[in-house]
Amino acid sequence: MFLAVGAGTVTGAMFHLLTHAFFKALLFMVAGAVIHLASGEQDLFRLGRLFKRSPMLFWLLLAGAVALAGVPLTAGFFSKDAILAACFARQTWWWTSLGVVGLVTAFLTALYAFRLVYLLASDREAASGHGPAPGGLIWPLLPLGFLALVGGLLNLPAVWGGHASLETWLATPSGLSPSHGLEWGLAAGTLVLVIGAWLAIRNRYRLPVSPLFGGACMGFFVAGWQIDALIRFTVTAPFERLGGLLARSVERRFTSTWPTGLGQMCQSTGQKLRVFTSGSVSHYLAAMAWGVVLLLAMLVVLLIL
Repeated sequence: MFLAVGAGTVTGAMFHLLTHAFFKALLFMVAGAVIHLASGEQDLFRLGRLFKRSPMLFWLLLAGAVALAGVPLTAGFFSKDAILAACFARQTWWWTSLGVVGLVTAFLTALYAFRLVYLLASDREAASGHGPAPGGLIWPLLPLGFLALVGGLLNLPAVWGGHASLETWLATPSGLSPSHGLEWGLAAGTLVLVIGAWLAIRNRYRLPVSPLFGGACMGFFVAGWQIDALIRFTVTAPFERLGGLLARSVERRFTSTWPTGLGQMCQSTGQKLRVFTSGSVSHYLAAMAWGVVLLLAMLVVLLIL
């Protein structure tokens, strides 16, 4: 979305915001439903056999995943390609480089979207939990699943037989006019990336793991590239040491210098202020009314002066 705004296509940014709302909201709600079926289990490697437990929930997951991955003719495909076309249409080395970054990002997105589908559809033992998903969990997701698949029709480009209606409705035309050849080339490139991501994930989760990715290498990737360990070493641990130092020096000096201690003074002040947070709506309405009266009185005084 930010890339689209920088490239000068505000419509492209808003269009992707719209389609993103369809498929990302769908995926978040499907995730909540899956966790509910598993009685609160959130370990992705213990949430398999989704298709057997709730076929409809699996199809909704698949609809959101293919739209997120940018599979051709889905909502995510049209909104992402509109942004990439705006980048490449500028025909400068800088925007071409950013367009390539966008393509790589789209490929990585397709990888983790298909990975989610394969892990939830795998035959690994699922955590014990509820039976099939109740209708109350399913029916609110159906409109989102539909829009995730066909939402691209809201701004169908001319190369696909549409009129790009959002271009004139949301903003003035940007002046960017990607050629049909560029748009067809991006569509073909997106298709290749999506198929490549799908094959990579299919081979990874359907075939035996290669020895190259075993042992320490696999542990490195499973641990999230050790990003958490890096954050602990560079941020969390120094902050904890600084906090301990301040607790032993500055905080102890404050609490021992004051007659009753700074902490006790804050506690007693808080206890006195708690009477204003009774939780009663009538009390809050009365406070708002008196506040309005006070503001009006101040206004009258200022007008008189």
